[in-house]
Amino acid sequence: MLTRRVDNREPAWWARLKYRPFSVVAAISSAVESELVNHVGLDPARVVRIASAVDSGRYRPESAARARLAEAFGIPAAAIVVGVVAQLIPRKGHALLLDCMPEVVARHPEVRLLCFGRGPRERALGRQIAERGLGDHVRLAGFRDDLAELMPGLDLLVHPALREGLGVAVLEAMSAGVAVVASDAGGIPDIIEHERSGLLFAAGDPHALRGGVLRMLGDEALRLRLARAGRKRVNARFSVRRMSRRYAEVYNRVLSARS
Repeated sequence: MLTRRVDNREPAWWARLKYRPFSVVAAISSAVESELVNHVGLDPARVVRIASAVDSGRYRPESAARARLAEAFGIPAAAIVVGVVAQLIPRKGHALLLDCMPEVVARHPEVRLLCFGRGPRERALGRQIAERGLGDHVRLAGFRDDLAELMPGLDLLVHPALREGLGVAVLEAMSAGVAVVASDAGGIPDIIEHERSGLLFAAGDPHALRGGVLRMLGDEALRLRLARAGRKRVNARFSVRRMSRRYAEVYNRVLSARS
């Protein structure tokens, strides 16, 4: 069995050749499953959907996390802290969010945006921050090996990806009790039920992204409601136990068929 985690398109003939040795191909989301069946042309009987999981014991709400964030990044006590957790690569959509930030800051000057991650777009994004006069409000926070201890201190996670296999950072934030605004790219709608466990916007649409962020920033009650619902959904549908059980079922089925 092989697991496919990304929804990037590849030549169908090459993908069919690559997957030929495997009895089963696991897709981590409905978007990846659709790519395998409808574009690559795999027999639907060979494709199973098994979502990635998050350790809800590690990523959990924790009141002390806000103090750790404030100490690490010098965040004012009255700030609303927004996070992005993603590689600094084009398809993660950082540039789209930064284009929206001047209006967001004009309406909510207390906002601080932390972009966690590294990648080849770091210098370009740094220039974009400077050109838009966002230096006091946006910080490229780099890679952090203590992200699980910091994430619960966020007020909001924004995931503006243009393409996404599933969205592990979204799962982690929801598990940590953080409200999420995310694009509807790839498998993200498998995670978030719009208006029930987070807010979705059309991938690549700056107006929809800005509207979702502003709505969340202006409504603390909405943030708290969606954060609670998000953690409940992750615990119910994206637990390590559930994922492990599904993989065990598929392996047992394949082994039984071969014997």
